[in-house]
Amino acid sequence: VKTVRDFGTVAQKLVLTVEERCIEKNSPEILLGLQRKAYLEAIDDLWMEHMTELDTIRAGIDFVSFAGREPLDEFKKEADEKFRALLARIPEEAVEKYLKSLV
Repeated sequence: VKTVRDFGTVAQKLVLTVEERCIEKNSPEILLGLQRKAYLEAIDDLWMEHMTELDTIRAGIDFVSFAGREPLDEFKKEADEKFRALLARIPEEAVEKYLKSLV
């Protein structure tokens, strides 16, 4: 593997091979169930992490008023950034959980 693109191609072929072998041993419905489970687990894990982050932000948000900023506006801004980061991480986490379930 010489480049990141090569690695991606190799990884994709590996996943397809593993899926094909799983289909041979089981039914496609089992793989679909594993995919759904991985996706829901990823959402659940990331949501709990997000709630913990929001609690941390909430605990320290009053200090921004010393800097002359509005605490509620700052909380909304930080919460929005964290939520967007959460949404971006869901597919990556779901794929990781799915691949782990195949092994």
